[in-house]
Amino acid sequence: MGYQKSDERIIVLAMMSLPRIGKRTVHRFLAEYSSRLPEDASILSNAIRETVNGVSRKVAAGINDSDVEVALEKATKLMDEATQKGIYILSWGDLPERVKSIPDPPVMLFLKGNRTLINDNSFAIIGTRNPTERGIEVAKAFAFEIAKSGYVVVSGLAKGCDAAAHRGCLDAEGKTIAVLAHGLDQVYPAENRELAEEIVERQGCLVSEYAPGTQPLANYFVERDRLQSGLSLGVIVAETGLKSGTLHTVGFAEGQKRPLACWSPDTGEEEVPESRLGNLDLIKTDRAIPIRTRRDLKVFVENCLNGSYEGTGAGENTEKLEEGGNPSQTGRKTEPTPGFETPMLPLGDVRLGPGARNHLRS
Repeated sequence: MGYQKSDERIIVLAMMSLPRIGKRTVHRFLAEYSSRLPEDASILSNAIRETVNGVSRKVAAGINDSDVEVALEKATKLMDEATQKGIYILSWGDLPERVKSIPDPPVMLFLKGNRTLINDNSFAIIGTRNPTERGIEVAKAFAFEIAKSGYVVVSGLAKGCDAAAHRGCLDAEGKTIAVLAHGLDQVYPAENRELAEEIVERQGCLVSEYAPGTQPLANYFVERDRLQSGLSLGVIVAETGLKSGTLHTVGFAEGQKRPLACWSPDTGEEEVPESRLGNLDLIKTDRAIPIRTRRDLKVFVENCLNGSYEGTGAGENTEKLEEGGNPSQTGRKTEPTPGFETPMLPLGDVRLGPGARNHLRS
């Protein structure tokens, strides 16, 4: 049958393919058995039934040894096929702590490309699928600046602001993570297939919690959003309306205690585009830190790295800040250390439109 007792990934894949077993049940199983994985299929079947019985006796009674054996065979085949497609499966024990600690964490991740990136200091740049030209330029500019300073840019490969963020990062010769809402054997939307290929070719990474062959469904995009913020030290909104799906990620960021910032657009416009009303609301209600200048972005990034926003963890290889003079999201004052090593570059260096210099002032 090919069941390898030492491979937690095959067991989890098998369990997830059984009817009416989801992430929470798998987490219960791992909490009990991860340090002593069952040695053969029959013992595994008993362990699964015992775990499921604590959730639903009816579901547990419906699981028989042959079901588990078939599931293990399918899981082994799926893992072999994933390997052939360049997809690596990361088990629960190997997930980054910042991902494991979020509410409703994944049980495993599928990765294609440079899988070490998920452990690096990252910042999510998100926004509406239907931005204005200025919103696209701002997403590119934020990503360019962050990538030039040596940090990873996370986004969702959707059209609009997400694609712009990935592009801005690549223009800066940086590395970016695209979190997808389907199996990594496909790319949605199809118009971003070449962008996805370029991300992998240039040492970036595609990430999903869904097995190859999984089609994109509406609720998967919402689930995907929690991983964008979960992988990141901070979340930055480029442009969003009041009803944009971007606000799902905003809500997850708040629940995960991730610092949240957003571009602060000019308020002197005669008519503010609908795709920008969400920015104004996030700032007005004090849910997000406004960013208008390079220094604003620099302070936000450094404070995220140093854990200066209350309730957040520090980034890798950084130390806690002393209390100082820059206001944080919670009102606590801090003075960032010089962690933004690369000078903020003029936006003319980014492949933007002719008016881009005015969108993020020095």
